[in-house]
This record gives sequence, structure tokens and C-alpha cells, in this order.
Amino acid sequence: MKKFGLILVSLLLSTMAIFADNEKITRDKSVLPSVCRNFLSDHFGQTDISHIKIESNLLGTKGYDVILTNGINVEFDKSGEWKEIEARHASIPLEILPARIADYIRKNFADSKVISVDKDTREYEVKLNNDLELKFDRNGNFKKFD
Repeated sequence: MKKFGLILVSLLLSTMAIFADNEKITRDKSVLPSVCRNFLSDHFGQTDISHIKIESNLLGTKGYDVILTNGINVEFDKSGEWKEIEARHASIPLEILPARIADYIRKNFADSKVISVDKDTREYEVKLNNDLELKFDRNGNFKKFD
């Protein structure tokens, strides 16, 4: 019985290792889906890529984390759509956001810069350099301060 438990634990650990997340790092932007490359070219064309983290597991690529030389970090899902953008020493261009959200920020926070954007299937969360966090629904309607 003791050997069976040991074998079971070994099998479990081996299976976990197989399915564990792997991360590869490169500077070669050709590894990115064309959607990613186009997005980066359109919005950050003047900025070089510092490095790209490719997150994957046994089932394939899970996503891409692109770090630019100006400190902006863009996370993409496996299909190449951006999920999150974070700016450490720069600001995020408003053109990336849906028009309603960009207009709301221009109108109500003209002196502020966007330093973080996170989107999911339900909402956008936008953080400004004045420490305000704004939540919008997927249609760009303001919901609340967070």
C-alpha cells in the first residue's frame, strides 16, 4: 500500500510538471501573431521591443507579454488580442481605447494620463496617473470609480 501511494504521488507530480506553464523569452517579433504586430506598429511604432515572453503549456501558447523599451507592457491572448496594457514611465495612447471611453477621459480628466488598461469580456478598467480607477462596460459607458 505504501508503494502504491508513492507511485501515485510520483505520477501526480509528473503530470503536474507536464501541464505546468512554460515561459520562453525572445526579441523576435515574428513569433507574434500578425494581430499583435499590427497593434504594436499602429500604436507604438516608434518604440522598440525590449523582449517578448511567450507563455505556453502542453496544450499550446496561452499568451504573449510584450515589454517595450519605454516601459510599456502589453499582454496579448493566444489569438493576438490585447488584454492588458501597463505603462511604467510613459502613458497609454487614448486611441487604443474605444471612442466613448477616450472621449469621457478627454472631457473629464483632460490633465490626466492613462497608465493602465485592463479589459475582459465584461468591462474595461482604466487607471489614471492621479490614482483614479475608472470602470466602463464593454460599450464604453462609464460605470463607476474603483
